[in-house]
Amino acid sequence: SFDLVYSNQVMEHVRDPDFALKEIYRVLRSGGYFIGQTSQFEPYHSYSLWNFTTYGWKRIVEDAGLILRELRPAIDGFTLMERAYRERPPEYNRYFSNESPINTEIENSARREGKSIATINYRKLMWCGQFSFACGKD
Repeated sequence: SFDLVYSNQVMEHVRDPDFALKEIYRVLRSGGYFIGQTSQFEPYHSYSLWNFTTYGWKRIVEDAGLILRELRPAIDGFTLMERAYRERPPEYNRYFSNESPINTEIENSARREGKSIATINYRKLMWCGQFSFACGKD
């Protein structure tokens, strides 16, 4: 068994994510973590089978016995679509480590409105192309 299972942009390619998550739960030690990133609002990502919503992700990890501890937004879906449409120009790579355009707009708009950090992150999660997750096993 393992203390940590890491998955980076893999689950959207797995034929049977329910089975895979149950196996992750099985091999994870009590107190262990399953962390990674997956696609949400990304119309074309190599040979993806799935695009998970944050709600759908929560449901399937909990159905497997895991506890969803945290979700964090990554690059926004619109920027990912534009990047694919423009045939992946290298200047778009910066948005994988810096705020992407829509995330910047969400951040600036919500701060002007006096919104909480939780609201800002919720808005980003609703429009993100990818999200990071942390799941635990008690």
